[in-house]
Amino acid sequence: MSGYRQQVTSFIDFECADLRFNGEWLNKVTLPELVGVLARVPVSMSLQREDFRTRLAEGHGLSVAEFVYSSSWRGTRWPSTPTSNSAA
Repeated sequence: MSGYRQQVTSFIDFECADLRFNGEWLNKVTLPELVGVLARVPVSMSLQREDFRTRLAEGHGLSVAEFVYSSSWRGTRWPSTPTSNSAA
């Protein structure tokens, strides 16, 4: 992570921010919570990303992991607790 920190130091003031591993919060996300978040993200929204469009146009694939990861940064708030219909 030190290499990443060096790359972003000009953009992020680490006197005011912590650099954390995604696993610190993603490990706590349940499948119903993840499905609830993804249900609010249209596939077409992620496919608008230029890098995804270029790869698909060149005949390369897009993994579900890449789609899910990119979708999780859309400003969608994670539910604090799963609800009985969050996976619907």
